Amino acid sequence: MSDVLIRVEHLKKQYPNVTPIEDITTDINKGDVISIIGPSGTGKSTFLRCLNLLETPTSGTITVSGTVITDKKCDVSKVRQKMGMVFQSFNLFSNLSIIENIMAAPVKLLGLSRQDAYNEGMTLLKRVGLEEKALNLPEELSGGQKQRVAIARAIAMKPDIMLFDEPTSALDPTMIGEVLAVIKALADEGMTMMIVTHELQFAKAVSNRVFYMDDGGIYEEGTPEKIFETPLREKTRRFVTLHNR
Repeated sequence: MSDVLIRVEHLKKQYPNVTPIEDITTDINKGDVISIIGPSGTGKSTFLRCLNLLETPTSGTITVSGTVITDKKCDVSKVRQKMGMVFQSFNLFSNLSIIENIMAAPVKLLGLSRQDAYNEGMTLLKRVGLEEKALNLPEELSGGQKQRVAIARAIAMKPDIMLFDEPTSALDPTMIGEVLAVIKALADEGMTMMIVTHELQFAKAVSNRVFYMDDGGIYEEGTPEKIFETPLREKTRRFVTLHNR
């Protein structure tokens, strides 16, 4: 199928004392917004990090836009440019202004002129509601503002897919909404996304697919309605009931 962006086949990730992922096989299609939920320690973040090879899979195959990225001959850095990643911690360069944080990768990796990178960076800052902070340093921003900058920085690389690893877990509750609003706007624009999140109401509102992870893989998947309202399997039911109180 031509709209398959990422194909995962029998992915396994094993560490010396634990195997968070036993076996995952799934397709991620262009335009999918997939929320990944489940208890801590079930491999949700590991799965995301395997997709752009921040973690090296123990076995299995990952194919991105027709390129087998688990092949040792693959140019991983080129593939990563097509995958925006936003972490729990914002990972901004503390010595660079906000606009310079956003300009750095497009200038270095995409070959944009500084002027074009600046213009695009300012457009992105406007999109996330932070154009007035362009010349500030990261330390002068709140956690929610830093995370919105991190999202803008990832989008500046024009990725095919955005990977969000618990983007709101390090934030004060008052700031979670502003970050989720930016992610929701991206979803509405048709950006392909995978989001590891504990925000179940948000997952329900923004996703077209939900993966519930447990027992070393995708334990159950379906539409938000199916997973949150009529889950078929016992562990999914327990988790959803517990977190929807």
